Formats: sequence, C-alpha cells, structure tokens
Amino acid sequence: SLNYPSNLNIDENDHGLGVIDIAFTNTANTDTQDSTPDYQILIYPAAIEKFIGHDFNTLYSLPPNTTERMSAQSMQPQLYTKVINRTISGHRGFDFEATDDPPDPYIEAEAGTYIDLGKNRMIISTGKNNKATLDQMLVSLKLPK
Repeated sequence: SLNYPSNLNIDENDHGLGVIDIAFTNTANTDTQDSTPDYQILIYPAAIEKFIGHDFNTLYSLPPNTTERMSAQSMQPQLYTKVINRTISGHRGFDFEATDDPPDPYIEAEAGTYIDLGKNRMIISTGKNNKATLDQMLVSLKLPK
C-alpha cells in the first residue's frame, strides 16, 4: 500500500512475464500530447534485470554518488547516478537519478528509488522536481516482508 496525493489518477498495466507498471498522473494535466506520468512504479522479476540493463546488487554495492553510463538494447543510453543506499519498508534500496546520455537540457532528470523485493524488483520514480513528494510517498509504502 502507498499513500499518494489525491490529485493523481492511477493506471495499472500488466505487461506479462511478471512485469507491471503503475502510472500516477495529475488529474489537472490537460495536455493530451504529454503521456508521461508524474510518478511511476515498475515491478519486474529479478531474473530479467540484466536484460533491461539494471543489476540491483551491482548498483547497490556502488559507493554513494557514483555515476555510470548504462545502455540496453531497448533504450537510449543513460547517465545513471546511484545516490545513496536506504531501507524502504524493511527492504534494501537505493536512491538514483538518471538522464539521457547525452543529457537533454529540456528534459527533466529522473529521480527515484530502487527496491529489492527478493525475487522481484521495484523502481518508483518521478521527475527530479517531484522528489520531495516521492519521498513522502515512500515513507507510507508498506511492502510484504
């Protein structure tokens, strides 16, 4: 469970193979051209993390404020900064920031938290300007042990 601002609509998508995304979009957003959610949760099996270019254990073991260039076949290369390790609802996690490589000055950096759920991983993210609200949402997050 998760507390979130009341002005957000939720849209859940099951992509199969255990991959689920939950998008939170501001109800006041009337721009139909912008389909980017304000906040997003991605849950997927740990077994596929290397395919998408993210390995939780490798990233978790990096020193704070380490930036690496990441690429996967399915996405544009990113500059990915592991900010700091933290515990979320009793689970190992870490905060991160990401931008395209090269960064686009007109696109806001992504900020979020990556959480180890054992056989699954969870990434909850937003634009860097919404990070304070995201942190408030994370404080309320309750996950099974």
